[in-house]
Amino acid sequence: AASRMPSKVPLLIGNDSVHGQANLKDATLFPHHIGQGCMRDAKGAPDTDLVEALARVAARETAACGVNWAFSPCVAVPQDLRWGRLYEGFSEDVSIVAALGAAEVRGLQNAGVPMAACLKHWVGDGGTQYGSGTHLFFWTGAPTGVLDQGDCRVDEATLRSQHIAAYLPALDAGCLTVMASYSSYQGEKLHVHRRLITEVLKGELGFEGLVVSDYNAINHLQLQ
Repeated sequence: AASRMPSKVPLLIGNDSVHGQANLKDATLFPHHIGQGCMRDAKGAPDTDLVEALARVAARETAACGVNWAFSPCVAVPQDLRWGRLYEGFSEDVSIVAALGAAEVRGLQNAGVPMAACLKHWVGDGGTQYGSGTHLFFWTGAPTGVLDQGDCRVDEATLRSQHIAAYLPALDAGCLTVMASYSSYQGEKLHVHRRLITEVLKGELGFEGLVVSDYNAINHLQLQ
């Protein structure tokens, strides 16, 4: 149906297959990113080969459900252990996050099935300042006004070395999509941050793929 439309834009069906197709009964589920970040190969290095292999399995089982877009990997670099979404990151070490994020992109997009990976959450979600979080997910029972969806207030040099650097190998690996973060940088929501999305990601880094919003984030912009 999508191919018959004048725009010819292909139909994308996305799913949070971050560590397996959790919506599929009896699918294979792997450790969260924090667990995968702890894995080491025989030489004691982060196990990029295993992470890539796990992503291939996740891609195949996701594709079996008719889904062709996985909202993974999360390449957040958590800097505060109190962040409730800490487990979504591979490590606090940007070099480990960068290596494993690229490995997951290769696994998802080279599994022999149509699958687009999605780097998230652009950018600095792991570096928000304590006490700067929002109240917008109070309905989940999560504490409000702490770290989640908060404000990353580091200088640009630190943002580049500790957060943007985690994206570079995965972008080089050809990741097709990027998801903007709920969080802010220097007080400005990432979803409307022209400098970081348009000038840095698309311009400076040459990303030509799709930038997608996070769940209901556009409505969140009206609630600040």
